[in-house]
Amino acid sequence: MRTTGPDVIPRLRRARLPQQSGKDALVTSLAALLDRSLMRTVALIVEKRVLPRDVDLDTLRQSIDAMLGSSLAGRPQEFFRFVQALEAPGDTAEGDLQSVTRRRIKGGHAWRRRLASHYRPHRQMPKTTAVAPKPDAIQFEHWVHEPDTALGSVIVLHGFAMGWPVIDAVAMSAGAWFERGFNVVLLTLPDHGPRRPAGSLFSGQNFTVPHAVMLAAAVRQAIYEIFALKRWLRRQGEQPVGLVGMSLGGYLASLCAGLSDDFDFLIPLVPPACMGDLAWRVYRATGHHRAGLDATLTEEKLRAAFYVHSPLAHPRKIARERILIAAGAGDRIVPPEHPSALWEHWERPAIHWLRGSHIAPVASKPLMRVITQHLRQLDLL
Repeated sequence: MRTTGPDVIPRLRRARLPQQSGKDALVTSLAALLDRSLMRTVALIVEKRVLPRDVDLDTLRQSIDAMLGSSLAGRPQEFFRFVQALEAPGDTAEGDLQSVTRRRIKGGHAWRRRLASHYRPHRQMPKTTAVAPKPDAIQFEHWVHEPDTALGSVIVLHGFAMGWPVIDAVAMSAGAWFERGFNVVLLTLPDHGPRRPAGSLFSGQNFTVPHAVMLAAAVRQAIYEIFALKRWLRRQGEQPVGLVGMSLGGYLASLCAGLSDDFDFLIPLVPPACMGDLAWRVYRATGHHRAGLDATLTEEKLRAAFYVHSPLAHPRKIARERILIAAGAGDRIVPPEHPSALWEHWERPAIHWLRGSHIAPVASKPLMRVITQHLRQLDLL
């Protein structure tokens, strides 16, 4: 098993943050305290509920070893090879789309829709004792302007443990996007919200980082659905199509930047760059780590086990000028090292540093002003 060389995400460098005013620095410091408190809570939950027994730690170790020993470990492009097929010319099969409900909104309608999924797990995925949920229909809420009035569409990706459109719409400023003339697609990610499997402790449980194989499978399915949805939008004649995601959604949006150049804009908000690094930050705060060193649960092996789907393992394909990163200066859940690493990896596209932290509101009017200016520079507004 390789834990050095090109199959390991290097340790992330300390970020250089822009200087803030005294007032902004105070807001950022207070917000950072909230993030730290939440991280302590997350570590406690992991210790008491997610990995409370030695057998659970053994499962985690086995999943890491399985990913490191997999033939896919050093082939990130192969892991997402279906992207080429989803972007190839062709027709969408009849009956793929189901419009479930519709309600009137100012300027148009909001549809609850389901799109049939043809997703299949990769044949070379490592075997695991954990049971992955069966692929289900792609579910999204679609805010549509009156005919022939939209400027294009934006696919919106929510954060971890979210997935209910009524909440996601507020957190992700769906109304502001709609007011600016874009149709809005609020995708419910796999295993989240109404798609949560029976028996799950919380929304998005399979996206939690302790099980390396399950996380890789969940990320792969989510990426498939993003591209399947983009294909469907393109075939409705809706152009441009952009992508915006927050936190986990920002991670998936960032990964898409290395898989395709077919997004007219891409905006990751407080995005992680390496799930292995985040896993290590949580694990090292638990009593399991404080009890002694573990040969498998090390920082290097965690970063290697999650390499295949890290945005840092995929060279940028989308044009640099189409990217806008929004990062939290006081973020202690996805520390500034993460968006800063993406910024360097993508050859320094536009970046906006929010005052505050990860759980402080990012769907703010100042941020939307920055996004609006970015879209105007791209001649999309």
